[in-house]
Amino acid sequence: MAKHVTKNEIEEMMDKLTPILTRAIQGDFTGRIDMKQGDRLNEIYAGIQTLLDIINDQIEILDEIHPETKARYSLNNHKSTP
Repeated sequence: MAKHVTKNEIEEMMDKLTPILTRAIQGDFTGRIDMKQGDRLNEIYAGIQTLLDIINDQIEILDEIHPETKARYSLNNHKSTP
């Protein structure tokens, strides 16, 4: 049987994720999502956290391999377009 998520749970999820995803859009993938025992949205949080961790790890590896390109290709310099 499918579990229904309430409007309040969605609002709480957005409040929790918005600052972390905003930082990710700006190139900062170091955010940590606080997951609480029994939270029905933990699977979503865990998936997003895994993506952030993988991206951050890959950036660190690339920076080690090619330190000369760090400034030129920094995602922190990324400008989002509407």
